Amino acid sequence: MIFIALAALWFGVTGCFVLVMHAKKLKEAGQLNTFWTFNILPWAVIGITLDFIFNVIAGTLIFRELPRELLFSSRVQRHYRSEGFRGRMAEFWANQLNAIDPTHIK
Repeated sequence: MIFIALAALWFGVTGCFVLVMHAKKLKEAGQLNTFWTFNILPWAVIGITLDFIFNVIAGTLIFRELPRELLFSSRVQRHYRSEGFRGRMAEFWANQLNAIDPTHIK
């Protein structure tokens, strides 16, 4: 049961991230109409909720610290240019996030 819950969290958060970042790209290009904006909003809310849960569970394990931020990307951003294992972990995750949204982690 726990494996199913963790798999649902992983695929939910990653799927919502890809969907919402693609919608962001379309919106910035002026190609996202009202119909799709309305239909993507619930997925954005689900994604933010799953991101919070992912940050609390996986982020705590990955970075070996309790979260100071609500979302995982914010934690990655905080550690991105730091030294040590947290900096290396943040660099790995920044590369993954920036592969979908090149300006996500700066």
